[in-house]
Parts: sequence; structure tokens; C-alpha cells
Amino acid sequence: MANPTSNYGWQMPTSTDLVTDLPADFEVFGQSADSTVFANAALAVNKTIVDAKGDLIAATAADTVSRVAVGANDTVLTADSAEATGMKWAAAAAGMTLLASGSLSGASVSLTSISSAYQNLYLVIRNYKPATNNSHLRGTINSDTNANRYKNEVETSPANVTFDEASFRISQGQASTVAQDLYVTTFLDYANTVSWKIINVSGVSNNGQYNSANINAVNWTDYYNQVGAISSIQLFNNAGNFTSGDYFLYGVK
Repeated sequence: MANPTSNYGWQMPTSTDLVTDLPADFEVFGQSADSTVFANAALAVNKTIVDAKGDLIAATAADTVSRVAVGANDTVLTADSAEATGMKWAAAAAGMTLLASGSLSGASVSLTSISSAYQNLYLVIRNYKPATNNSHLRGTINSDTNANRYKNEVETSPANVTFDEASFRISQGQASTVAQDLYVTTFLDYANTVSWKIINVSGVSNNGQYNSANINAVNWTDYYNQVGAISSIQLFNNAGNFTSGDYFLYGVK
């Protein structure tokens, strides 16, 4: 009767083997087991290659692997043939990232600690409604309320820009009874520290205060005459508190 084999094909001794057969059977079994274990060990990836949470294992050549250390927060794994492993951690590609969101309430809302890692900022405001009828939504940058820092213009030229306001404007007069509006404010190149800032505003609201159809549309540019990076934005009404509204601040690569 032939000796049975294991899942690896090892020929094993049996309980009915003669005593004189056991040494030879064990020799065959042991040699097979040793060969299989040795071959499998050579194919295994040693766990000591990795050192920290998030480390990856990558090929550097045929049948050769190496560690790719975990990248910084918010970076993405990117192919790069110049790297030994053929990949690296890098900043995310262009796109929009939600930096802050919430409700408009009380006398003002401040968006602080704005990351400088983006190219532009988009501030989206929905369903804004003031407690005081005919109020409009305004804002300041970096808590700057000096009276000669801002300017709002629908159409302008270099000859007639006069910085004579203490805040920038987002909306026209808004009724306190209806909130169906949408305003999108773009802060261009907001993190640079060598130029003044441009703020573009587009929006539309139902029950606006300035025409008979009760529809108010805006499309204008605000200016801020300081060179510091924008790190915070404060929102408030020119009169009274907020009744409702939601804001969403996006960073755009």
C-alpha cells in the first residue's frame, strides 16, 4: 500500500509501517517538508520591511520589493518613474475641498484658520435671510474694519477706484421674509502676500428690495487694498442679526 501524501505532496509515514521502514519514510517526508518550507520562505515578504502605520510595499525591480513610507496628511500616492519605487506621495491634483460649513446665525459668523494651500476660495451662501428688512450681507477680511480698506464696484476703471469702505459687500438689500437666494463669492489668489485682493460676487435672490419684480441679481467686484494672505473671513449684516442661511467655504487648487 502506497504511503499517503499531504496537501503539499509530501509522502508521509503511516501507522502500519514496519519499524524498519520508518527511518526511510521519515527521511523522505522530512526532505520534502524542508524543501517546501525553504521555497515558500524565499517567496514571502518580510514584515519587518514596514515600520509605521500607512507604509506600503512596492516593487523596485523583478522579484524585489522595498518600503514606501507613509506620506503627509492629505497627500495622494502618485506614479513617478524617477523614484526608486516608481511612486511617491504628492499634493492632490486640482479640485475643490470643503474647508468650512455651517449656519448663519447671531450678529456675525467668522471663518478662521483658513488654509493657505489653495489657489482660490469659493464662498457659497444659500438661503440668506436677515432679521432686519432690506439689510444686505457684508464681510471683512482678517477682521480688518478700517474705513479705507475696501471698495465695491459694478463697473470701474483705474481712474475712479477709491477705497472708502470698512467691509466688502456680498448681497443687495434682502427681505426678512423670504430666503431663496444663492451667492457665490470668489477670493482670487487669496494666499499671496505681495498683492491686493480681488473678490468677485455673483448672486440672485427672490424678494429683493430694489425692483418691482422682487428679483435681485448681482454681479460685481470688491477690492481689498492689503497684501496679507486671507486667513479669516467675517460675515455680518449691515443692520441686525441673521435669521437663516448656510455657508460653504471651498478651497480650489
